[in-house]
Amino acid sequence: MINATILGVSTVGVQVFVQYRLSAGKDGQISVAMNSSPSDINALIAAIVDAANYAESLRPLINTTVVTTTPPPPPTKQTPQFVADAVSLGIGATVTLSVNLVNGMNTIAGFQFDVVLPPLLTLAGATIGQSSSDAGKQLTIAGNRLIVIGLNQTTIADGEVVILSVAADKTLLSGNYPMTFINGFSTDPLGTGISALYIGNTIKVT
Repeated sequence: MINATILGVSTVGVQVFVQYRLSAGKDGQISVAMNSSPSDINALIAAIVDAANYAESLRPLINTTVVTTTPPPPPTKQTPQFVADAVSLGIGATVTLSVNLVNGMNTIAGFQFDVVLPPLLTLAGATIGQSSSDAGKQLTIAGNRLIVIGLNQTTIADGEVVILSVAADKTLLSGNYPMTFINGFSTDPLGTGISALYIGNTIKVT
């Protein structure tokens, strides 16, 4: 049985990282939002441990032949995720990147989140993504907060939900900079909150 130990916590700009070690000898780290509670972090680590244990349980199947006519079980419901693309841009340039809904399972009808960027990187704008548009939603921008809702109860399919435009100041140094999403909130067609993960990414400035 594999378990995990939390080794430490570190920060890069506004991004928070939690380092862990699996008893199988593998180290790793996860990125968490600043508003994450200890129980949220424990749940993420537990999910990693569950995946490692499940992988170990499958090792006896290596090099075996499996023949079955039984249909596969239905997919396990997973936590919806809003995930940003990793991008790169030049100093003084502007780049667009997609935020995609993954594992939405046709449950989310609206959402919002705040974009947090390091100094000298700015949110230059945003447009509605195809999946949000197809569901009849509109995008409202309030500072660095993006709100996607509509006057309907249509759920949003997996795919591109928002397109962000990020600009790098001419005085910014080359390097990798974290973009994080905070204050994320999702609702179902009736306005009830749905738990979801809002995951930023790295912006490489060259």
